[in-house]
Amino acid sequence: MSFRLKTVLGIALIEAALLLVLVMSSLYELRGTGEEQLRQRAQTTASLFASTTADAVLAYDLASLESLVAEVMSNPGLVYARVRSNSEVLAEDGQAAALGRRFVDDVDLAAVTDGVFDRSAPINVGGENYGRVEIGLDIAHMQRELSRATRTFSGIAASELLLSGLFSFVLGTLLTRQLKSLKDGTKAVAEGRFGYQVDVKGKDEIAQAVGAFNAMSSDLATLMDENAEQRDELRSATELLSGLVDNLQSAVLLVDMRGVVLHANRGFSELLGGDASPSTLIGRPYSEIEEMLVARLDNPGSARQRFQTYVDQAERTTDQLFTLSCGSVIETDYTPLFCDGRQYAHLWNHRDVTERIQAQKQVNERRRELNTVFELSPDGFVHFDGDDKITSVNPAFTQITGISEAQACGILRSRFFATLRTECGVTDIEDAGGHRLIKITYPKPRIISCRERSLGNRGEGAHVMYLRDITHERELDEMKSDFLATAAHELRTPLASVYGFSELLLQFEHAPEERKEMIGTIYRQSAHLVSMLNELLDLARIEARSGKDFEIRRQPLLPLLRDSVNSFLPEGDDRRVSVRFPDILPAVPVDGAKLKQVLSNVLSNAFKYSPGGGDVSVSAEQVDGAIEIRIEDQGIGMSPDQVEAMFDRFYRADKSGAIPGSGLGMSLVKEIINIHGWEVIVDSQLDVGTAVTIRVPVETSNEQRLHKVG
Repeated sequence: MSFRLKTVLGIALIEAALLLVLVMSSLYELRGTGEEQLRQRAQTTASLFASTTADAVLAYDLASLESLVAEVMSNPGLVYARVRSNSEVLAEDGQAAALGRRFVDDVDLAAVTDGVFDRSAPINVGGENYGRVEIGLDIAHMQRELSRATRTFSGIAASELLLSGLFSFVLGTLLTRQLKSLKDGTKAVAEGRFGYQVDVKGKDEIAQAVGAFNAMSSDLATLMDENAEQRDELRSATELLSGLVDNLQSAVLLVDMRGVVLHANRGFSELLGGDASPSTLIGRPYSEIEEMLVARLDNPGSARQRFQTYVDQAERTTDQLFTLSCGSVIETDYTPLFCDGRQYAHLWNHRDVTERIQAQKQVNERRRELNTVFELSPDGFVHFDGDDKITSVNPAFTQITGISEAQACGILRSRFFATLRTECGVTDIEDAGGHRLIKITYPKPRIISCRERSLGNRGEGAHVMYLRDITHERELDEMKSDFLATAAHELRTPLASVYGFSELLLQFEHAPEERKEMIGTIYRQSAHLVSMLNELLDLARIEARSGKDFEIRRQPLLPLLRDSVNSFLPEGDDRRVSVRFPDILPAVPVDGAKLKQVLSNVLSNAFKYSPGGGDVSVSAEQVDGAIEIRIEDQGIGMSPDQVEAMFDRFYRADKSGAIPGSGLGMSLVKEIINIHGWEVIVDSQLDVGTAVTIRVPVETSNEQRLHKVG
């Protein structure tokens, strides 16, 4: 083998090895630089994003989360951004394909196959994880450039080896002349001086190899320039995130591991009193900034020690309260920032929560007041939680029922009355006008009124049950009923005499006008008293016999309604009743005479309490398994309090006496309605009018009615 051949082969092998080293080192340097910057950018972006969304995640403020996600997506290079709680996605934005695939944290750039570098950061508050943020950076451009560089380097290497073979004869003579310059150029490129050019002497193979080397060096310089552009883009994204942080209402401070301030927003400057602008804080030692901050706190020594403890523990700490000397309260979060398992910065976030703390104090004070009322109330209260279990009872409940709070807690609402039957010897439970009346034997005989109110919407959520001892009231009612019955019987005979005497008085000789006026007055008053006594007797009889003398039988309702309305004649009023009845109504169990009495009393009130005129209408329609009979007027109307009391005996909405009446008509109506097992609903507004609706169940049978009454 000739020397030239050995030289050519040796140079070829050396050049091939050198090109391989150059390509591999350049690609390694290029890939390593880009990958490190990409990881830092992804980790910093995710951590800042997690910190800025923590408050909104705690408050479940979806609108704020969507706004924050939209702002983050404005950063160049972001494919998607997502905020996720431990159980669901709260907000997301970006490319649909990236959002639709399963999220996996990317650690190594070489492992990325979809062109998106995925990173996440946890959302930790108070040491507890409430979710995480997820972002994806577009690295397709970087991967393309690396692939292109690999192809370029490979092409250059292949071209160099080809040129070495083609010009092997001339290479031996020219090798020693340009070998040193080529070596110097290789060393310069290896040192990172990309773009270094070697002087080309001649036009032989060595000169061409030098030219190829120069081209390779130029390509590497181009790649480095593109890498610099990417660094500029990363810097722009960082500046955009800094602008976002600057506009946050909370005070944010970022400190590196050397204790130097990397970033401070306008909120942090205001927290320090506004004496230093954010730009003047950057680059200063954190120890100085910390002293400025603790000097404004109520207890500087304790605050300084707490801050140092957070840093030493190197764990995320949230919701730490500090009081300023001016009385305001701030809430502090500390987050150590990590990349590849190594901490690289400290993130502080301070928020003014003075209004929230004051609101909590007001709520606590209100809760104490309500608890005091709850404890001191003479009426019993039972609280059921959302699972329909008793969580608390007040002392009055224990006094009424003899059941202690320990015994009551945990009882289901569906088992509450069964427990009362067992523990209190309940002898009867009946529904009465929207509440229940319970007769108990232990710890002593009582009659308890029980009402229930839902604390949520549509009957959902917690409930409160209210128990009131009405034993004394019921005794008084019974005494009053007895008295009225006795009084009515005692007064009926003399009133009948007055009524008869008034008729005889019409026969005496008096001045015509005077005689007629006297007789008319006596007649009207006696008729009024007789009517009142009849109503009292009707009420007493209904109460005493519980409707046993009612003649309730199934019969068509429509003829009864028409007959009742047609036979009604309003006294001293030319108006008539406007009727809107359907062609057909089903038969129902009803006492026809009592129904006529009910309609007559309601219609009489409608005309009497419409002194200014206006239509009085009666309508009937079948709605949801019941027939609704509705009597409406356009009279003076009633307030809610008046509506609540209108069925009480002797109660009259008009206290002036200008409108005649005994105050017993609606009480009688209520009693008749209850005996039938129907429902009466009153809707009234002052100066607008009143509507009385009687709901008659279509499916109710005599057996069902008797069961309800019993």
